[in-house]
Amino acid sequence: MGLMIVGPKVVAVDDNVEHLTILEQGFEKLGGFCVGFEYTLALSRAGPLPTGVRILFMDINLMPGGAANEGARTFQPIVAIIRKLIKPENGPYALVTWTDSPQSHGNLIEFLENNLDAALLPCADFSLSKAEYLEDAPALAERLRNLGNELPGLAMLLDWESAVFKAADRTVFEMIALSGENGKAAGASVVQTVNAVAKAAHGVSSARAAPFRAFTAGMSGVLSDRIDNAAPDADTEKTWSALIAAAHPAELDAQQQAKLNSYFHLASVEGGVPASPGVVYSFPLTELRRFVIPQLGESIEDVLASGEFAPLRGNAFEGAISKEAFAAACRWRLVRLGADCDYANLKLRVFEGHVALEVPESMLGLTKLGEGNKFRDTPAKSEWLFQTPPLWRNGERVALVINLRMPFSAPLASVSRRTPLYRLRETLAAEVAAHSKAFATRPGLVEFR
Repeated sequence: MGLMIVGPKVVAVDDNVEHLTILEQGFEKLGGFCVGFEYTLALSRAGPLPTGVRILFMDINLMPGGAANEGARTFQPIVAIIRKLIKPENGPYALVTWTDSPQSHGNLIEFLENNLDAALLPCADFSLSKAEYLEDAPALAERLRNLGNELPGLAMLLDWESAVFKAADRTVFEMIALSGENGKAAGASVVQTVNAVAKAAHGVSSARAAPFRAFTAGMSGVLSDRIDNAAPDADTEKTWSALIAAAHPAELDAQQQAKLNSYFHLASVEGGVPASPGVVYSFPLTELRRFVIPQLGESIEDVLASGEFAPLRGNAFEGAISKEAFAAACRWRLVRLGADCDYANLKLRVFEGHVALEVPESMLGLTKLGEGNKFRDTPAKSEWLFQTPPLWRNGERVALVINLRMPFSAPLASVSRRTPLYRLRETLAAEVAAHSKAFATRPGLVEFR
């Protein structure tokens, strides 16, 4: 296990070490942190910086004689440095040219657009004149303070990212403080605390098999609350409001809505299936035929045409699309609501979930799931179909429709035959679980006490 060192968010590259020092000192006056690289050292790095770079300051003229030739000789070293320091998943970052030649800024940006992979291009750019600020440290500090006005979106992300780091820092501090110890004794108690939290969150056996994941599950609520209650100062809120008003952001289109919904509500299972509820599995047709068809119809097509799994329009199959085409396009799913930790230790673990249908965008017109770009609200207690907001899956919008009166239980070992596809994040999984309770029935209980 190696120590994870958090990389710098603001990086500067220059051929003049004194100019780097001035820039670093400017950020220090703001209480910030900037890492400077002399450009030959930047080129000799073994690989990209380990975490997201948000602002990259770059001198345009890194080589002698470069200013006389605004072409490959001047700009190619900058391309090479960006490829060295930035990786596609390292952004988004803004490029600020900190230079004696601010008039060359536009030519540099054009060169980058023609010679860099799209994933490595800056999301914003701005030019800062060395001649104006090198000899005036207070003016430089003030200019850096107001840089967010030129890079509004990125400045907002940096504000939020800083709040998240502070919340994580406080959470770690409090974990140590809970021990009531100091020095080496406090360090030794951390393992005991981590072990206890992991076991409490996921049970002994699951915590032993995946302690990091179990501990993270236990701490996520605390960290989330810490972030949620990190109240910004009045100036930050005022600045954000002004930036949003000035940008006049357009409303999201249907595709953007679906992609954002997937970002907020779907999680990958590539790293393994977590113990938390909400995992969505494929549902083999062999089991579907055994479980569903005998109760509702003679074929998959008849089952779907009945409206039991999707709210169909009255004339759904009177047009060009047949019920066979609808059945072929839709995908059957199982949504797990029960979590492993409910059956911890040596008890038999049981898969608990609901049968669901994934309806692709090409078939939404046959249903009442979408009215233009708007999806229905979540169901009333009297309705049995819970639909998610529009999601983005496999290059198109889809709706996941969960049948609340079709619960499904099986030994957990049998789930190994099914393929986990993705996971509903906690808020959406909890909403599905809450609506499913509306269809839990019980007989009248007559008792006398």
